[in-house]
Amino acid sequence: MPHNCDIIFYNQTKKGEKMEENNISQKWINYGLKEEQEIIDEINKAYEVKEKLDSNIYIGKSDHGTICMCLDGNSQIELAFPANTTKEEYLKIKEQVKEIIGDDDLNIQVISLFIAIDINNNKEEVKKSLNSLPKEFNFDLFNARIDEKVTVITMELGQIVIGTEYIKDYLLNNSLI
Repeated sequence: MPHNCDIIFYNQTKKGEKMEENNISQKWINYGLKEEQEIIDEINKAYEVKEKLDSNIYIGKSDHGTICMCLDGNSQIELAFPANTTKEEYLKIKEQVKEIIGDDDLNIQVISLFIAIDINNNKEEVKKSLNSLPKEFNFDLFNARIDEKVTVITMELGQIVIGTEYIKDYLLNNSLI
């Protein structure tokens, strides 16, 4: 089995997120999965057909849709959650980010993953928040603070800043440029 269930089921529950009695995150329930074994089976299916997006981030298709997986150095799943993106969408976003910021590989990876995974998975919540900025978000891959002018993406190595106008353009036009 390529993963640790404790990480998948319990670390992905954000503060205030609704939980069912069996401790399954609302994201999995919204995905149509209510039992731990169902989730494990879906993750295993996605893992078998995984495609690398960048760094240690992969996506794979299961019977219920796309699952994003963060793998460790031994190809073991550290984190898995439902995702609303495709490899093609990610590559499109990555090219647009590259046009905006140039050839800074780390910034391109982080910003592209942030938009393709975190913003896509939380589009409605972020759209609603645009009228009441600044706002802090604890997304699946990154934490972020979005205010009127800049979005600060926090990761282990530090922070990356992008203009909030790009996030707004993506939410409204499905494009950064």
